[in-house]
Amino acid sequence: AVCCAVDCFGKLTAVRFLKGGRDYAHRCRKIQEKIRFSKKSAGGKRGGDDNKRYWKKLKQISDDMAHQISRQIVDFCVDNGAGVILLPRYSKEYTKYVMAAVGNWSPLHLNFQIRSQLRYKAWSSGILVIESEVSDIERYCAVCGSPARKHGEVFICENGHQGNRRINAAVNLGRKTWKSLGKNMSDPKSEV
Repeated sequence: AVCCAVDCFGKLTAVRFLKGGRDYAHRCRKIQEKIRFSKKSAGGKRGGDDNKRYWKKLKQISDDMAHQISRQIVDFCVDNGAGVILLPRYSKEYTKYVMAAVGNWSPLHLNFQIRSQLRYKAWSSGILVIESEVSDIERYCAVCGSPARKHGEVFICENGHQGNRRINAAVNLGRKTWKSLGKNMSDPKSEV
């Protein structure tokens, strides 16, 4: 996950990358290997309850990681004086496609658990969580607004600006949401 703090002028003030997806996926794969081995050693005849402890362990790992990441996001927001957390909103069709492609125990699937835990943690810290449409947030440069293209984790715009494409998208999402609320980014009196 990437966390970006943007001020009322649309200027990026802080960034934090939250890692742990590879470790989470590795831990889940190890448990899934144990489930497969257990089924194979029993000739594939075991029922759902035989591996119950492994499935429970998978759920615990998932719940724990979602808790840690959502806590880190809220702490980042509190440290930077943020009053609103913006999350990208994806269509149901896109969500179904991604979930089918990545499987239940992938870091991407964990995204939805993080979101649900994030809402109550943010609310208890006085922070509002808003979901906003994501169309075109990666297609334009957050510095100048020119069309941008991506090269792996980097974006490059027509005017030569470049940087992390996830940060670029996060800043564009913030600006797009701010404008959709009818606020002028250059007016310091207009706050959400």
